[in-house]
Amino acid sequence: MDRDFTLIPFRKIDESINVNEVCLANKINLPILYRTFLETFVLGETSINRRMFYSKEFDDYFDFEAYIYKRKKEIGFMYFLDFLDAINLFKTGEFGEAFFPIASSEGNGLTVCIKGENADKIYFEDTDGEEKKLVAENIFEFLRGIEIVKLDEKFLAGQVKYSDLYRKYGNKHWEVIKNLSV
Repeated sequence: MDRDFTLIPFRKIDESINVNEVCLANKINLPILYRTFLETFVLGETSINRRMFYSKEFDDYFDFEAYIYKRKKEIGFMYFLDFLDAINLFKTGEFGEAFFPIASSEGNGLTVCIKGENADKIYFEDTDGEEKKLVAENIFEFLRGIEIVKLDEKFLAGQVKYSDLYRKYGNKHWEVIKNLSV
């Protein structure tokens, strides 16, 4: 099991964003630890370092790992929302005034509280409308709790087995060995 910052890349110096300026322009007051997170990491659906394999049979890429939050296994994490996408989602009012959306998690919502004594705390809300549940004291505690686990082979697309996967040196994604042309 992997558990480290290889999940999301750090921002390069020339990729910095001024979170304070964006927050002022949108009249949103985000807590300090979450602001630091936004300034430090590249976020968005394509920023996650996902381990995938390519299948010629389906001409598509498929995950062979899943991200879970180890303290609450029901939280299947997909990716952190891009900051501007999260602002637009927040403006819909769907999460209320005190909660800012931060991540996509398989049909559920992960938010950071932005008001009061619970500011910076991370909450999980199931789509069935249950009350929000506290999952972490802050975004960095949440990051420490994310684990990458291999999917059971029965869940891999095209009945692929792990023994069928290979990766050429320098390639980002794996391939299915039976796709090799001899």
